[in-house]
Amino acid sequence: MSKLSLKLPVLQARPRDVVVLPDHRFFVRSITLDGETEGGPVRDQIELALEAVAPFPLGQMLWGYWTKPDCGHALVFAAYRKRFTTEEMEGWGEAEWVAPHFGAVLATANPAAATTWILTTADGVTAVHFGDDTGVPTEVRSVALTAEAGDPEIAAAREHLIKACGGSKAVEDLAAVTVTAGEPGTDELLIGRGDVVEKVEVDQVQPMDVRDHEELTARRRARVRDMWLWRTLVASLVALGLA
Repeated sequence: MSKLSLKLPVLQARPRDVVVLPDHRFFVRSITLDGETEGGPVRDQIELALEAVAPFPLGQMLWGYWTKPDCGHALVFAAYRKRFTTEEMEGWGEAEWVAPHFGAVLATANPAAATTWILTTADGVTAVHFGDDTGVPTEVRSVALTAEAGDPEIAAAREHLIKACGGSKAVEDLAAVTVTAGEPGTDELLIGRGDVVEKVEVDQVQPMDVRDHEELTARRRARVRDMWLWRTLVASLVALGLA
């Protein structure tokens, strides 16, 4: 058998970043869903609801939503695009996920009804209130903090948010929440809460991504196609080398 020098092409790993946005820049609403049969597909209902309550046209907003099957309601959130500078938005195009900070705690959320989670970050305090046991919040409220804010200001913001949500039977202060991309070759996010790290598929949380939803769908299809093309190429070259 003649010697065959086979050199496989090197797959250059693209940057895998996650962009977590300040909660207080978004207005948040809970809307009732009529089900796909009566009210149309979920995203259509979300868009109609946003057009009714948002102060700006849909095309001028960054928006996302979160719901679960048979939940009956959805959490929608949006922000005027101009609230973010060109510098802040640089690099969003290739990021794995771009969403408000509170979105990181929703993918695996399943607390009891009347539970309020408190999420404190360097720039604000957020209350995520679950009025029922569906795992989809019925209310999210945020307060911005200045860099000089100390414990008294944080405590005051926390109490204000808990009272504003109302009906809380349990209040839980969450450990610091982090979001990073998974290993190259995977479509995962790693969501850390204290010492616990959970893996979540990007497809699962894509509705919370605030970028253009049509573009996101097209990009993910292209990535799946490219992944299979790469695997086919590698398999073909390996087979050629063994022939």
